[in-house]
Amino acid sequence: GVSVGTDGNIYITGSFNTAMTVNILGNLALLSSGQSDLFVACYAPTGSLQWVKTGGGVGDDIGYGIAVNSTGVFVQGTYKGGAAFGASTTPAGLNNGHVQAVLLKYSLTGNLLWRIDGTRTNKDQNAERIACDELGVYLTGTFGTNQMRWYNGGTLLTTINATGDPNIYVCAVHNDGT
Repeated sequence: GVSVGTDGNIYITGSFNTAMTVNILGNLALLSSGQSDLFVACYAPTGSLQWVKTGGGVGDDIGYGIAVNSTGVFVQGTYKGGAAFGASTTPAGLNNGHVQAVLLKYSLTGNLLWRIDGTRTNKDQNAERIACDELGVYLTGTFGTNQMRWYNGGTLLTTINATGDPNIYVCAVHNDGT
């Protein structure tokens, strides 16, 4: 995904396998923790890299969408198994081996501010679209039967009950992660 901030900076997210080299005052080599890792990068309007962050675990971890407002950078993605993004790791009990949805918020300078995990016990979740305004972020995706639970750390934020298979989720999250 790609988004442009009001400051003109260009923010991108995606994934890389094994290793990725980024040109920043020479070459910066990034190594994945597993099959593939999520990355978030910020480029100045001149094209120079300002910062890059990676995260993931042993499975496939992918950044699908990115949105920026004056309070930070929102990244929508997925991970399989447990995943670490900065100092934030998958909360105990949420690592079930299936694809989990994740919403990350970084400061405009690249510091991880918070993380929200969307999880189920027996089916995968998929991230689809993301957008934001000055109030917060909005995201959509799909999930399987039963229900999907959204957690901030180990705290349950909300539960979305299924009506079939697959199901669509639409979520709104304030800038502070609530």
